[in-house]
Amino acid sequence: MVIANWKMNKTIPEALQFAGDLRKRFKEINTENIDVVLSPPYTSLKALSDFIAGDNIYLAAQDLFWEEKGAYTGEVSSTMLSDAGCKYVDLGIESLDQKVLDDIRKDMDITIVKRAIELLNKYGIEPKANIMFGASPVETKESMEMTIKEVSNLPINYCMFSIATPFPGTEFAEKARKQGFAVEPEINELENNLSPTEKALVSYPDLPKEELEKAVKKANRRFYLNPKRILFQLKQVNSLKKLKDLILTGWKVIK
Repeated sequence: MVIANWKMNKTIPEALQFAGDLRKRFKEINTENIDVVLSPPYTSLKALSDFIAGDNIYLAAQDLFWEEKGAYTGEVSSTMLSDAGCKYVDLGIESLDQKVLDDIRKDMDITIVKRAIELLNKYGIEPKANIMFGASPVETKESMEMTIKEVSNLPINYCMFSIATPFPGTEFAEKARKQGFAVEPEINELENNLSPTEKALVSYPDLPKEELEKAVKKANRRFYLNPKRILFQLKQVNSLKKLKDLILTGWKVIK
């Protein structure tokens, strides 16, 4: 699966133009065994859903509200996303330790995450979680272990584990440099060292970079070597090539 999250970018005409250009490019390459997923702002979902119908391109929402309906101004429910043609929702959970979420000002309650996943599964939308280690100095090895355990027990089939990156110009980068958490000299050559699923560019006194890198490997193994998830992935296989690709991708993730 490859997801392009557009954040707060592209109007509806721009989104359709981009999808049209993407369609032309896909005629030149084989994407039969890859789920290509576009994650645009809410405003473009329905227009894109109609535009890409029949293509090997799917839609993901960037977020959702945890209730099915009600007087929640500006919110979008799982039923609305299903109606708009979404196959996935890209959930930026980051951590299942409430102290970490509070420290990075995530403004999210862990119980809400579980409720949102429950609703997505109810309406046939695949939740794709994102867990990011190292985003806060209050995180510990024990809290990472807890997050790995909790997310592995969630009723989801996809999760991306990564390490927080102090991108230039962000509050996180400024804080990392000021407090000495940034890994030198690698942080000064970000274009040559950017690999958030493998390499840590932050290191804390009680949580060194080596522990962060180990956590990602451990999380991938525990999550994806679950028998139910292995069975789920095998059910998606409809050709020998897809089986080969699945084995190679799986090996890269868990090695």
